[in-house]
Amino acid sequence: MTSPEQSHSSPDLIGGKVTCRHNASGWWVYYPVESDGKPARGRKRFSDEDPARQFAQQKAQEIAAHGVCFGTLPDEVRNAYRSYRECAAKFAKKEIEMPPFEMLMRKALDSLTAEMMPGDSALAEGVERYLAKRKPELRDKGYQSLRIRLLPFTRSMGNLSMPSITTQKIEECLSGLTRQRVSQGDDPRFSKPGLSAHSLNDYRAALATFFNHAKKQGWVAANPVKSVRRAVPAQPKPEVLSPEQAAALLRAALQVRPSVFPVIALQLFAGLRLAEAINVIPHDICAAQGATFELAISKAGPRMVPICDALRAWLSISPRPASSAWPGSIPILRRQLGEVFAHVGCQANLESLRITCLRYRMQMTGDLARLAAETGSSLALFASLARTPVASGTAEEFFQLQPQDDW
Repeated sequence: MTSPEQSHSSPDLIGGKVTCRHNASGWWVYYPVESDGKPARGRKRFSDEDPARQFAQQKAQEIAAHGVCFGTLPDEVRNAYRSYRECAAKFAKKEIEMPPFEMLMRKALDSLTAEMMPGDSALAEGVERYLAKRKPELRDKGYQSLRIRLLPFTRSMGNLSMPSITTQKIEECLSGLTRQRVSQGDDPRFSKPGLSAHSLNDYRAALATFFNHAKKQGWVAANPVKSVRRAVPAQPKPEVLSPEQAAALLRAALQVRPSVFPVIALQLFAGLRLAEAINVIPHDICAAQGATFELAISKAGPRMVPICDALRAWLSISPRPASSAWPGSIPILRRQLGEVFAHVGCQANLESLRITCLRYRMQMTGDLARLAAETGSSLALFASLARTPVASGTAEEFFQLQPQDDW
């Protein structure tokens, strides 16, 4: 039998010798071990020589058979190698050479290390560099908004490498966002409670702009956010409101949310989108001498919008005639509009305000090309609205609505 002081296998397998020595404190067995993935020396003390040499012999045989790291080989290692051999057999039948098991394991571990310990390629590091670049370009409010919308992603995926961020991981992060909804409806694709569809899309857009930057910088090969579908509010379809419903909404706005009253009037009687209406100054409409006003900030570009008598009448009682129709953010505006709708028991989509104006103007005139130009809308939209029946004379009644003295 080979002495414990001698090597019992190749140095690569053992990584060192098992030795048995005596000193003033007793008998000591020294043997190779693994510590933090690197070779080290372990030791054990015995009071007598026989048990010390017996342990040294057992340890030497164990290392010779299984190596330093394992003792008895774990089942997961055996199972992994068994799967490798089965796959290698399938490859051999197709005359395809299987890469060595060790090479595959090293590549897998290198890939895992790059993903879980990415260093400069971590999402959190990339976001910080991106924010540092954007800060001089943005106003403080815009910068803080961008930073807040990227924060959930750095919290949940910040330690992952940017190339490892997938569409699925982004969708999982979005589904985990929990905050009180700020608008009507829920997105059925995301768990409750959660953000509104509009807010979810704001978070999605912030991450999309980051990954566009990351792609330009060569940090990623593609933008994974492109495959993340935009959230769609689960709201009723827009419908044409009756003159009675329109009047009830205007009156409710004055009573419960006066701040949104000008926007409701501009949507109902000028057919403006929310983003267009918020910048209009009611006083300018009331003071205009002509039958139209120029809308400079528009989705479809500058255009001339007709001023009807109903619009002048309602804007003349606006709570803030000299300031913009809405000074705040659109998400808050949507929430407050929803409160007005709820106050009168109306379940219609918020787009119903604008759709109502377009449908009644369509009844008043058959010139669809002119309507499309005045409203910045497509002919296809009017073709769709034509399928919504409207009783004869309803349009005239709608555009004759006037505020009452007791309002």
